[in-house]
Amino acid sequence: MDHIIPIGICLFALVLLVFIGAWLIMRYRQDIQDNTAPGEQAVHSMLTELQNSYDRGDISTEEFRVIKAELTARLRDLHK
Repeated sequence: MDHIIPIGICLFALVLLVFIGAWLIMRYRQDIQDNTAPGEQAVHSMLTELQNSYDRGDISTEEFRVIKAELTARLRDLHK
C-alpha cells in the first residue's frame, strides 16, 4: 500500500510532461506557420490537397506527377 502514492505521483508527473510536450509542439508548429509567407502556405495547402486527391483515387498517377511538379516549381520560385 505504501508504494501506491509514489506511483500516483510518478503517473501524474508523466501525464503533466506529456501535456506540456504537446503544448510546446503546438506552439512550435504555430510559430513555423506564422513565419511562412502566405504564397508558400497556399502552395503547401495545394500540395496537401493534391496528395489527398491522389490517395482517394480522384486523379491518376500521371496527373499527380504533373501537378506536383508544377506546384514544387512554384514553391522553388517563392524561395528565390
